[in-house]
Amino acid sequence: MRKIFFTVIALLVAFSANVCSARSVSVTELEDFFGNWYDSKGNLVLTISNDYRINGCIILSVDFDGTDYFTVKIAENNGYRDIKIGGCGNPLSNRYFDSSNAYHRMIIVDDKIILRDSKRQKYVESVGGIYLGMDKDQVLSIYGQPSSKTERGIGSTWEYNKEGFVVKFYGDMVTSIVVYPHSNRCFDWSGLSANSSRFEFEHKYNEKIISRSIFIGHGEVISISDNEVWLTILTPGYRG
Repeated sequence: MRKIFFTVIALLVAFSANVCSARSVSVTELEDFFGNWYDSKGNLVLTISNDYRINGCIILSVDFDGTDYFTVKIAENNGYRDIKIGGCGNPLSNRYFDSSNAYHRMIIVDDKIILRDSKRQKYVESVGGIYLGMDKDQVLSIYGQPSSKTERGIGSTWEYNKEGFVVKFYGDMVTSIVVYPHSNRCFDWSGLSANSSRFEFEHKYNEKIISRSIFIGHGEVISISDNEVWLTILTPGYRG
């Protein structure tokens, strides 16, 4: 009984700490999220305006959880509603990164909806016709069903064994493409592959490799190892 009592107390303390971790902040903290936000099909889903409204509904309060997530209370016609909004592990969530010219600014809403700030996705590099920000239906239209799929939360991994590459999604959007040495696909702009040398990557993209990564611009990075090469979104906190 004594052991159970202390276990319950520990759980209550942990729960209390989690509840108290969120704190009220100024509505101006949402300025990084101003603008129109679209789903992977280019449909307008969310507008956070500079008069501090979400889809025309006034923002009543903002709580911050201490990481990258805000809980925003808005007033709708039929009552109040809480919306959870955060940077989706991309330049938007790194306040030290200039995201003004990034192609892949994304937010996550209520832990399940991924939105981007552009109706049509722009990108720097692609692999075999697949680019960052492409949606699942577009990948299927090019390569069909993958050899295998792995789901983890709202993230998923599609393996194309014959072609020798892997596509990783966050929500419905491509966030990484992994290319293996045996792959018959290459980077479409540079023509390089997983078998290309580090010197070739530096020369073609006119950038130095830093910690096995080469930043190719607009929030995209290529990471190089002996067994694979990744094209991915610059993601300080990416959880995929």
